[in-house]
Amino acid sequence: MVRLQLMLVVCLASGCFEPSSQPTDDAGGAGGADAGGAGTGGTAVDAGSEVACTADSECGWGEIDHEILTPKDCICLFGCPFIPLNVRTVERRLEQHAALCNPQFDGMGQPCPIDDCAMPPPARCAVGSCTGALGLP
Repeated sequence: MVRLQLMLVVCLASGCFEPSSQPTDDAGGAGGADAGGAGTGGTAVDAGSEVACTADSECGWGEIDHEILTPKDCICLFGCPFIPLNVRTVERRLEQHAALCNPQFDGMGQPCPIDDCAMPPPARCAVGSCTGALGLP
């Protein structure tokens, strides 16, 4: 429970639940987006970025904040995603975790605790980047 509270504090401090100031179009992306996916007034996001998107459907929540390339990179998963990422990144990192990690231990051999959590609201695509910021279409 303490981990959940810490995640929520970090999330609130970083603004992931604050209303978006960017307008969105009917596709769920940022209004005024050009073919490169960056909306006006925002910063272009590298198409290979872990948060790059063009529509809300490309965004989701992840729990793994880095690539898992060796068993030492493994983390304990709590089933409490809190990082807005594009769906490809979430799926890739979960596949890496499934292939390289023991869900009962982290990469240092420490046992993983059990925790409960509440799911955040849906992730959105704003200015070509997945975000946890709330915004109305």
